[in-house]
Amino acid sequence: IYADREKVEIILFNLLSNALKFAAGTGYVGLKIMDNSAGISISVENDGSVIPEDIGMKLFDKYYQVNKNGVSLKSGFGIGLYLVKNFVEQHQGRVGYVSGKSGTVFTVDLKKGSAHLAGLLVSDVLSQSSSFLNELMIDEAPGIHVAPMPVAEEMDLFSEKDTLLIIDDNKEIREFIRQLFHKRFRVFEAEDAVNGLQQVKKYLPVIVICDIVMAGASGIDLCAAMKKDSALCHIPLILLTGTDSADIKMKGFESGADDYITKPFESEMLITRVNTILKRQDSLQQYFYNKITHKADQLKISDEHRVFLERCIEIIEQNLIDNEFSITVLASKLGMSHSSLYKHVKVISGQSIAAFIRFIRLRKAAELFINTNCNVSEVAFMVGFNDLKYFREQFFKLFEYNPSEYIKKYRKTFNQVHSLNEKLNPQL
Repeated sequence: IYADREKVEIILFNLLSNALKFAAGTGYVGLKIMDNSAGISISVENDGSVIPEDIGMKLFDKYYQVNKNGVSLKSGFGIGLYLVKNFVEQHQGRVGYVSGKSGTVFTVDLKKGSAHLAGLLVSDVLSQSSSFLNELMIDEAPGIHVAPMPVAEEMDLFSEKDTLLIIDDNKEIREFIRQLFHKRFRVFEAEDAVNGLQQVKKYLPVIVICDIVMAGASGIDLCAAMKKDSALCHIPLILLTGTDSADIKMKGFESGADDYITKPFESEMLITRVNTILKRQDSLQQYFYNKITHKADQLKISDEHRVFLERCIEIIEQNLIDNEFSITVLASKLGMSHSSLYKHVKVISGQSIAAFIRFIRLRKAAELFINTNCNVSEVAFMVGFNDLKYFREQFFKLFEYNPSEYIKKYRKTFNQVHSLNEKLNPQL
């Protein structure tokens, strides 16, 4: 038999996994390989629940799950058998099943030789290793804990790679979502809401994807807890559910969820929803820039972000010339940890905390240039800059004018009313 070893291992793994999952409590699972002149036939059987006759080959459709009275018979994401059929057909083979009172038998037929694989590169070198099985052995070995991410990356609080958190009690779903986003994000996982909330506080992800129905607290409970916490309320959350109930949807949105997706769903849909939410953050950062540079702004942002930004501006402006003012002081006045403040500021401004504070100082400098008669050195000192050259450089980077040019362009003319009256009434 010529075959892609890893794909055949996935075929066998999924068939055996399903057979074990659906076997009766003390049931039977069998694996048989039969040789014939044209090829081999692999069968996996169990004595578990009967698959209804009307389902037919729909069982192999992507995301299909066998339901009884509208409820899935077993937890799962419905991609295992889809992969089985897809991989078997790539080998020009056939897959089918028979289900009755005595149990269910799945059969895979593969052809001998390589004539049926015309156009494909076929090698006679036998593969001696299996990365797929090695991963399974490590993952399932008793007493061995496999960290969701490398320790070095996990400890890198200020990594430029954004963090995404998946919370779901179904390992298959978590792995599916991980595969969609692992190249773009640092991906962390939790299997329940309690552990999930702890990880939200620890990693402060840019987005959370959470199932609604889990053992213990629900995804709605988690969402409500996050939105009540000033350090977490800015983090967007997408809820997943297996039901299309309008009541549950309403509860999800009332708890503060940013989006809602019904399972099963296409991978492209979830990716698009995540991208849409993160684009809103780009709009938020544009709002921040407009706010800092006093530009007219029609962008809409959430009350949580607006209040947070206004509070930051207020605190920093109250401490412009305080030599003791620091990031630690700002975090303390906002009631946040340093790491929580860092992530919150990063989402709103796209800047580090130090740059965020500097922008607000420069914003105040621009106001003083417009509304007072102070010169450049006076304003620089008033907003906390002791180095005049550095102040000029940073002001130009933000406003694209050096301070003197900015004054000429925007400073309000003082005594304007008096000058105007003199022209109108020379006798005065």
